[in-house]
Amino acid sequence: LLSAILVSFSTLVASDFWIQGPSHIRKRSTGDNVITNGIEVYSLKIDCRVTSRFAHNVITSRAVNRANVSQEIFFDVELPKTAFITNFSMTIDGVTYPGNVKEKEVAKKQYEKAVSRGHTAGLVKASGRKMEKFTVSVNVASESKVTFELVYEELLKRHLGKYEMFLKVKPKQLINHFQIEANIHEPQGISSLEAHGTFITNDLQQITKTTFSGSKGHVSFKPTLDQQRSCSNCSTTLLDGDFTIKYDVNREIPGDVQIVNGYFVHFFAPTNISTVPKNVVFVIDRSGSMYGRKTEQIGRA
Repeated sequence: LLSAILVSFSTLVASDFWIQGPSHIRKRSTGDNVITNGIEVYSLKIDCRVTSRFAHNVITSRAVNRANVSQEIFFDVELPKTAFITNFSMTIDGVTYPGNVKEKEVAKKQYEKAVSRGHTAGLVKASGRKMEKFTVSVNVASESKVTFELVYEELLKRHLGKYEMFLKVKPKQLINHFQIEANIHEPQGISSLEAHGTFITNDLQQITKTTFSGSKGHVSFKPTLDQQRSCSNCSTTLLDGDFTIKYDVNREIPGDVQIVNGYFVHFFAPTNISTVPKNVVFVIDRSGSMYGRKTEQIGRA
């Protein structure tokens, strides 16, 4: 399945959580700024606010086109399967354009028309029924500054005794101002809080800050430009992988009911329960669509 989301102003919108630049491109460094094929992404901030296991996340990225001509750049947005997008917008030179949902063919035609005129435009495509990945294509006019903002929400699940919030980090280039910040509020009180990343070295571990007291917790990760480098003289970044925040709450009884604005949620997390027997059933598709290599792979599995 393929759908499209358009930002109107005669042009369109984009946003980015997992940012990926174009392939086979040249990079150059000017002072503390890293310019990729004329495009400088100078700021990326991921702001997470969690209340009663419900996460509200805002991803903001700022970029500028340093080239003498308008250019098309690509962003990839990777979200957890259980997350849902509630808002996205694009701000160009101080003017904000909210996103509008369009039928995919209409969105594509409007986007191509805007790009052919050298205007700033963005097209958001969603692939797959579970909305796991968004691909964003943006045409940026010369010397234009663009701010992308994506807002998504997610109900956190408890896994192995802790609630988890999963963030994909893949900027593909050095970013002057990179920041992940999470504020957690749990009325029951926070009993434990930790954060780790698959890409974090010993040096980066020292700047991964986690604190909690009572009902509030805080996580921050703010590497400098030099701390992002894959080596001391490299222009490539080592930020490439998963950043996970885990925490749990205090429990006097297995169940807890919280009421907010006339709605209630019942959390139930019993402890000291013995493992129950399980029956596992494998259902294998043997229809014609599985003929050949697919059936062979199932046999090997």
